[in-house]
Amino acid sequence: MPQTKRQTFAREFVIDRNATQAAVRSGYSVRTAKQQGSRLLTKVDVQEEISLLEAAQQEADHVDRSFVLAGLRDLALNASTESNRVRSYELLGKYLRMFVEQTETTVTHDVTPLAEFSIEDLRALRASQKPGVEADARILEN
Repeated sequence: MPQTKRQTFAREFVIDRNATQAAVRSGYSVRTAKQQGSRLLTKVDVQEEISLLEAAQQEADHVDRSFVLAGLRDLALNASTESNRVRSYELLGKYLRMFVEQTETTVTHDVTPLAEFSIEDLRALRASQKPGVEADARILEN
């Protein structure tokens, strides 16, 4: 069954989402393409066709975790070079969290528990704060 001009417009519109260019590529006059494109986008059948085409495109483009893992597994088993196989195994191992990087944490400021401060210490701290720095009033008022 041959495509109608509206169906062709919908197919062309999905390419770049430019109604004027889609109208021109669909065979509408260059002179009236802007108006025709705008008018066609208001038509229910054109909107439905665009929705169907976009859904089909999303499904075709769909890449999920299983797709990626299957591809890496295939590369790990069948890659033509050793470096590609090793890299695939490395990425699979990272995904499975087999390689845990060790990081060192250092404390660079005083972490004295708040309970060790007296009310006078807290009031002195509040008084010494720079303008614009707010202390927690609930702590200082008790």
